[in-house]
Amino acid sequence: MKIYYTVCMIVLISMPLAFADQPLTQPANAILLLPSNIPNETADHYPQGYAMGYTFSQDGRLFASFFAGKRHYDDHTNGSIRIWDTQTGKLKYQTQIPNYYNSYKGDNYNIKFSPDNQMLYLAEASGAQVFIWDFTQRKTIEVICEQDDRAEMFKVVQVASNNKQILLQGLSSTDLCTKELFANKQTRYRSGFHHADATSVLDNNKLLVIYNKKRSDESSIVLNKDELKELAKRKLVDVWQVTPVSNATPVADIIDPTSQLFIAVEVLDDDLLLHQWNYAKRQWLGTQSFTGLAKPNMQVKLHKNYLLIHANNHFLAVLQRKGLGFSLLWQKQYKDYFNTPELSLDEKYIIAGFDLIETETGKPASYSIKNREKQLIKADYAAYMEYIIKNVDIVAYPSQDLKCQANVNLKSDVYSLLNQQTIKEVDGLIVGISPDGKMLAACKGAELFLMPI
Repeated sequence: MKIYYTVCMIVLISMPLAFADQPLTQPANAILLLPSNIPNETADHYPQGYAMGYTFSQDGRLFASFFAGKRHYDDHTNGSIRIWDTQTGKLKYQTQIPNYYNSYKGDNYNIKFSPDNQMLYLAEASGAQVFIWDFTQRKTIEVICEQDDRAEMFKVVQVASNNKQILLQGLSSTDLCTKELFANKQTRYRSGFHHADATSVLDNNKLLVIYNKKRSDESSIVLNKDELKELAKRKLVDVWQVTPVSNATPVADIIDPTSQLFIAVEVLDDDLLLHQWNYAKRQWLGTQSFTGLAKPNMQVKLHKNYLLIHANNHFLAVLQRKGLGFSLLWQKQYKDYFNTPELSLDEKYIIAGFDLIETETGKPASYSIKNREKQLIKADYAAYMEYIIKNVDIVAYPSQDLKCQANVNLKSDVYSLLNQQTIKEVDGLIVGISPDGKMLAACKGAELFLMPI
């Protein structure tokens, strides 16, 4: 069982911190990681609060936490990272960013393990230092670039194979973080174009900027910036112009780094067109057409085995990937409004709000929970497979983790979408579920612990 998890911050952000004077009583099967997640004296030095990040490794065998105070303070916990073995609770790795200063204004850092579980990096934040930690090879953490002059939220979309370049995506720009060949100076390249104008990908340890002439022209990419000139001079950036192959209306451009594909999505009358290129070889691969799939306000999202299409939260269609091509599995017009759909990690289900739909058949795998109006379903939920975290204050969706700032009396549930019932009650606040569905992380007051599901 795989799970895509995280916590939606709706109400609890404004709740006061609760620090326990005495150790709290933990469930019998809990593995205590931190008896005191943040010491009282540290809280006194951070009157504006602190930020935390939590994450499980892809195989569920490791669990990591990151702590950052809102103000600089020479404390042994500030900028610290710990990684535990989830089976034993043993602390396996720990390090600290030297002289760390947290300029991030939020409460939650999104940290993430690499797919091979050998590296940890900051996955999402704003105004924060971007770091990677190759914890199996080195004890020290490497800060790739500074983001303290940036107000918008950024997300790591790709890390180069040499771990020296990180591609960041924000709301209005795409950035390349790199220290390569810049005399050990922390240098950040801001590409200077909006996402709608061009697409970026790390290819062969350099930045490849792809622009579709239908969606933009060369002048929209700022080629005369000193940083871009420097990157080009050092052969760290390429620009590739994609020549249009039809007169259809563009909808979206998609990058698939795994298959090295650039896909231009277009509509022509009632048809949906998919044009594909191999961006590594700069080679056009062909076009596929699907009649009846062109819809107003449509959105497309590519997954490992499927292309998910939805429009106006009423229409849904699924294309299955077969080699370099796609085939239509099903399409359906819904009468009722549904939340933005996503796929579960194992891609067996489409999750729309609290509803499960079988990906291959389009048949409902479960029905809407009772008393739906009582649930917090105003936000857009996404793929968390069979389990969600819910109580009167929070529900779960994959975006970012909630820090341990819960009242000691708060309880939370693990809820099965498939069976439509609570399968585990937790005395504390759940902050994450492992991708294999076997372990959860929770906090009670200031304590952090793991529990089997």
